[in-house]
Amino acid sequence: LLLADESGGMGFDLDVIGPLLAEAGRHLVPGPLIEHVVVVPLLSNATSSSELQRDLGLVALVDCSAGMQDRRERPRLDGGVLTGQCGLVRFGSEAANFVVIADGYSCTSVLLVSAAAAGVRTAAVPSLDPTAHHAQVCFDQVSDYVVLAEGADSLIAEIRSAVRLMTAFELSGLTRRLLDDTVAFAQDRHQFGRAIGSFQSVQHLLADMCAQTLALEALCDQVATMGWTRPEWTSLQSKVAKAAASAAARTVGEGALQVHGGIAFTAEHHIHRWLLHALTLQGLYGDETQLALEVGRHLLTTSEDPWA
Repeated sequence: LLLADESGGMGFDLDVIGPLLAEAGRHLVPGPLIEHVVVVPLLSNATSSSELQRDLGLVALVDCSAGMQDRRERPRLDGGVLTGQCGLVRFGSEAANFVVIADGYSCTSVLLVSAAAAGVRTAAVPSLDPTAHHAQVCFDQVSDYVVLAEGADSLIAEIRSAVRLMTAFELSGLTRRLLDDTVAFAQDRHQFGRAIGSFQSVQHLLADMCAQTLALEALCDQVATMGWTRPEWTSLQSKVAKAAASAAARTVGEGALQVHGGIAFTAEHHIHRWLLHALTLQGLYGDETQLALEVGRHLLTTSEDPWA
């Protein structure tokens, strides 16, 4: 969908991809969707690399910014050799290839590394998320790789912004599912001879959940259709969307547990799966607290008008 026309794709923009990611969140679709639907096509459009045109199998993104990892431990390309590790890689254990964002002496590079290359090691990381496995990926003197881009700060910033926004869309779909299921439960569940949805306290809680869900959906749509011509503005807006999504998904998820009552706290009930996925995505590329600080610093140190 995102792949350029000349590469055999459909050439759509992110405003088309976003609603599809929202549906994935709504239905809790497992798998590396963002990596395959967004990251690889963006790289292919920017680099025209023939390596990205072949069948890569399952691709995982190795980007330590996703987990806010210390720079001293991050993958580093020095003297033609890749070293370092990333402690949080989605689907790292199952991946056939890695797209690696690696620091360097003078610039940052994007590499394509086979999981079977000498010096590449993976170790599964326990996760409560029912839709994604996580792994630690280590690179020990790896020399077998393909350089997709060098000095690619603007490309890397675009990829991170796109991943943030698409994660916000996924969280918006997830939030919508939590709201819809909770409203349906409040209509069906009866106490004292009445549906619990007729009680004012439950109505207030559902109204707050609805307001957060609608606001998040509108925000994601607005950011996706604003146009991505200015990297610094794109980065700022994607952080705003991701921060709002992280906060809304958790709040709506907690409200859903409260309305469902004791049954929602059991493993047998399905609703906990959406909440666990929301909590995992909450911290990916920054949670609401971290991103709010970054947005605030940007607005304080530039002449940017946030309401323009």
